[in-house]
Parts: sequence; structure tokens; C-alpha cells
Amino acid sequence: MTTSDARLRIPAELDRLADLRRLVRDTTRAAGASQDCVDDMCQAVDEAATNAIVHGYAGGSGWVEVAVAI
Repeated sequence: MTTSDARLRIPAELDRLADLRRLVRDTTRAAGASQDCVDDMCQAVDEAATNAIVHGYAGGSGWVEVAVAI
């Protein structure tokens, strides 16, 4: 498995979550992770970001930043 680092900052909007999932998917695949690992990481990041947007910002503006380091 190779190592990889990536970072993305998006507005705290649910319709931007696909950008975070793409970052995690592309970075974990590039590092040679198994498909199960890629799927699990995408789901975990999506759920965490969704919770931050829905419950943390509660409709207000803000940012979500994700860093992937493998």
C-alpha cells in the first residue's frame, strides 16, 4: 500500500457531500486500500460530515474540512 495525503474544504451544505466522498474514495483507492475499506471510509466520513452539517450548523453557514492521510 502506498501513502497518500489529501485535504478538501467545502461549504457546510448537504449537496456538497459528494465532493468529500470523492476525495476519500480517490485517495484510499490510490493508496491501494481494499474496496471494503474504501466503502467503510466513505460511509464514515459521509456520516460524520452529515452530522456536523445537520446538527452542528443546524442550517447556518460554515465549512467542513476533511484531511485524508494514509
